[in-house]
Amino acid sequence: MNQVFVCAQAVENPTEIYLDSSRTALKVKVQLPPLSASKRPTELYYHIYKDQSRWRSLITSGTCLFIHGAKLQHDLDAQEHSIHGGNPAIVDDSFPIYNTVLLTGRMAKPVDQNNSKSYVVTDQYIIANTSITVSRGNQQADLFNLCAINKADDRFKLAEFLANTAPKGTGITIRGQLVTSGWFDHDKKQDRTRTNIQLQQVTLAPKSNTTATTIKPATTINSDSQPKTLWGGRTAESMAESPHQAAIATPKGQVLESQQAAPAKPMAIAEPWDVSSALDDTSHFHSDLNVPQTLPPLPTDNDPF
Repeated sequence: MNQVFVCAQAVENPTEIYLDSSRTALKVKVQLPPLSASKRPTELYYHIYKDQSRWRSLITSGTCLFIHGAKLQHDLDAQEHSIHGGNPAIVDDSFPIYNTVLLTGRMAKPVDQNNSKSYVVTDQYIIANTSITVSRGNQQADLFNLCAINKADDRFKLAEFLANTAPKGTGITIRGQLVTSGWFDHDKKQDRTRTNIQLQQVTLAPKSNTTATTIKPATTINSDSQPKTLWGGRTAESMAESPHQAAIATPKGQVLESQQAAPAKPMAIAEPWDVSSALDDTSHFHSDLNVPQTLPPLPTDNDPF
């Protein structure tokens, strides 16, 4: 699994790039808002493969995007992250800031608890740094840096759990956020940044069990019998001519044959509604069920997507 759900802002107009002699893509540099005041914006490239001409006319520098279901990649040589595909949508800066990464892969290395760069324990925090590989297919994979941080008094210590239970090669699924930290390198006299995935949740693959036992059900049903308690023993076919469905299917103004002899009953309406007007307007209600014979109109969908 490799899916990204992020809000990003274009910092330049998109450009067309060639993937090969016959395929192109749009490439646009974007920035993800920082998670906190102490962090930096995460700068990466977004590649669009569908409706390129449309998005080329819609995206300009400053355009805010919500990118749903894209894939994350990491170029080790260039030290650049990029996101690919998915479903973009244009939003404004009042839209909630989403930053969610879902990945399934394998631990590239264990958390070295003897290395201060890999595992740090203080009176307040526990920090674990490691990496995972995520397959792209075609014998290619991406390497992503992970960081787990928890307070020393947290009930569940994610960093400690990762260090103690996830050796190299362990299958792992993670949920996290793209985070970029910045600092000034006094040796190289330059400003530097580092982007990793800050973990929020981890699921490890189950260990193989060669002596797995068979789980027996609490109750058994004969192979030639039908469960009598499933929906009262009724089937979908037996419900096809039910009064409820017949009432819904009957056009407005018509009366069901089985209902013609039955006197109309007024619908009980609680205060503060006008009871007299309710008693007069019962022609469009089913006489026994007090349900409309036609469905009300659906509400207008104002979802921007």
